[in-house]
Amino acid sequence: MNFIKKVFIYFVIANLVCIAPLHFLYSFILGADFLNYSLAAVFIILIFFYKRRQISTIVTKYPWIFSYFIILILYSLFFENYKVIGFFLYELIPFYFFALFKDDLVEIITTYKKTIAVTFIISAAGIIYDYYFDFPWKALTFSVGGRDVELSKNWTADSVERVAGLFRSSDQAAAGVIFLCILLLYINKNLIVNHIVIITTFFCVYVTTTKTALVALILIYILYVLEFLKLRSRKYLIYWLTVSMIFVVIILPLGLVTDLKIPFLDNYSFRDRLVNEWPFVMNQFESFVQYILGLGMGSMGAAQVIFGETKIASPGDNFFLFLYGNIGIMALGVFYMIYNNLKDNRENVTVYLGIFLLSYGITYGVLESPLNLLILVLVAFYNSNSKNLLIAEN
Repeated sequence: MNFIKKVFIYFVIANLVCIAPLHFLYSFILGADFLNYSLAAVFIILIFFYKRRQISTIVTKYPWIFSYFIILILYSLFFENYKVIGFFLYELIPFYFFALFKDDLVEIITTYKKTIAVTFIISAAGIIYDYYFDFPWKALTFSVGGRDVELSKNWTADSVERVAGLFRSSDQAAAGVIFLCILLLYINKNLIVNHIVIITTFFCVYVTTTKTALVALILIYILYVLEFLKLRSRKYLIYWLTVSMIFVVIILPLGLVTDLKIPFLDNYSFRDRLVNEWPFVMNQFESFVQYILGLGMGSMGAAQVIFGETKIASPGDNFFLFLYGNIGIMALGVFYMIYNNLKDNRENVTVYLGIFLLSYGITYGVLESPLNLLILVLVAFYNSNSKNLLIAEN
């Protein structure tokens, strides 16, 4: 791998898992906004210098995808101002980068296992420290588009603090430590060490109070045990678990189920999504065109909160609903790619990342976190059957 490209990619990975302290540092040196813009600049520079031909090939091979998004942008201008659309596209810059550099990122993940181990230790230590003490950047704000945005979200659930560690929020902390845990499980074969990693991850996720992430970790551990036992039924369990979770993620926000009680998730936040948040979004669909093209780019999430109308802004709080509202029926295409890549996948890393993404996506929009965009690329767009994702060197 080219040295300069490797340095840039390491810079990106560092920013994924240490985003809060880097924001805090940059706020004193160059201003907090610099981190966002510098990351975007790195992504664009790398894409321009290394992937121009690949982009040209993709456009030639799949012209209908680009045509759809051009139509979607023009359509969105009828509903949203250009700043909302621009900020939504800006949030997706990491996705473009990860999709084009996925092979390089996988090479780093599978070759430099010491780096992954150290990153896990730092991330877990940050969460554990934040559970007992407070970092200086907690609840500090910086300005984006004239609105204050928290550097590290300071909030509670049922009067219990939601710990964020070195991440921007508790849900991102849960996603980050589970992502690193999954990588460690399969670049390290020591059973005792792997169980220490799992127990540490469980505690870290527990203190973030991110319940769907906790469910995902439990499911991953069950599959891990079944793999150790070499049960033939494991393959069928993975298939039906994938199908069931895709079904749940899509069906829940559509309002077809209004009186669901899940013991582990039957708390105020989940009930609020089921009764208020998701129906509010679905009620915004008023025409046939909206059911096809969605509500417009930036209709949900941070773009609407910062540059749109806050009174109609909604976080979506569901992977499918967030996709469907912003890009229309193309959301079904994304879920089909996830299904198609998982149904016969031989690699446990991809399967476990997929189980996490779908479980986590029940109550989170996914797309507004660069780390989650990386996981989405690995689950939906990386064909690990053609390249062994598990080959690792010391």
